[in-house]
Amino acid sequence: MSEILEQTQEEALPRFAVTDDSTAEWCLKKIKEAKADQEKWRQHYAEQMRKVEEATAQAVGYFEGLLEAYFEQVPHKATKTQESYTLPGGRLIRKQQQPKYSTDDETLVPWLEENFMGQLVKVKKSADWAGLKKVLNLTPDGEHMATDEGEIVPGVTVEQRPAVFLVEVEA
Repeated sequence: MSEILEQTQEEALPRFAVTDDSTAEWCLKKIKEAKADQEKWRQHYAEQMRKVEEATAQAVGYFEGLLEAYFEQVPHKATKTQESYTLPGGRLIRKQQQPKYSTDDETLVPWLEENFMGQLVKVKKSADWAGLKKVLNLTPDGEHMATDEGEIVPGVTVEQRPAVFLVEVEA
């Protein structure tokens, strides 16, 4: 594949042109080959990265275990939320964690409302864009949305985007 790219980049050679369905099909074939090659390399390097990450996690876990055992043996500074020991190359810290809470809104919200705590229930309002878009029209300048009466709707901006050329290669 790289030979083709090098050839097309050299100005001394005539530039390749798609002139018929056959040459277009050839281009699609080359795109498919390039993407397959890219996927092969992506998988290869993903596997290599997975192995490196696994080895790193094992090494870090091992050394952190050694440091935690050492931490238990040395006098360390303690506060209400953490204990720490300072070394020239870093700090060893044991932090107390806050409890983890999980809530079930289907059970909790009715309880709050029944117990006069409705002010603790959040209600989120947002526009129904799918429905709103059906009743609005794009203004002739293409920059705003307006009602049928011509009133420009505030809070809606329109960004015109250029067409996109896509090439789909059959698998």
